[in-house]
Amino acid sequence: MCNCINQQGIPTSQIIAVAATSAGIGFKVEMLICLEREVDTLLDLLADRSLSASERQKFLKTTASTIHQFHEQGWLHGDLNLMNILIQKEDTGTYRTILVDLDPGGLGPVTDRLANLTRLVRSYRKSRCNQIPTLQPGEGFRFMHGVTGGKRQLLKRLLEKTRQLLDSEEWKR
Repeated sequence: MCNCINQQGIPTSQIIAVAATSAGIGFKVEMLICLEREVDTLLDLLADRSLSASERQKFLKTTASTIHQFHEQGWLHGDLNLMNILIQKEDTGTYRTILVDLDPGGLGPVTDRLANLTRLVRSYRKSRCNQIPTLQPGEGFRFMHGVTGGKRQLLKRLLEKTRQLLDSEEWKR
């Protein structure tokens, strides 16, 4: 799966080895992955108060675009959260988003994108309890617009679904 996703131009962890052992009626699968160098989780970057608004905008835009591309190719992430999104600043000053911990993920119906994206918003809400700063005005909407590719129906459904997850002030961001 990771190889297919990488071939489609979506950065993911490189898997070095996979081991499967019998576990009752199924299997326990363990993966050895190549560690990425000089990366931060999306959670760490959102918590970094020293970043300028333009830097935040750059990595959020790149992240939204990567997630959108991932979904457009038909993939779903089994645990899309702020810790499973790595951000790497490149020498050019641009950012690269790497999606990790894709197991259990896979191909899924387009309708499940909403559940994937709602899971990401729940992860953000949970991290707010750990005192990361709130999003700047407009950041949340621009991010949601990016992850949905501006698809009006999906964006509308995502906004409706996430309204109940965040307090009214936070939801407006």
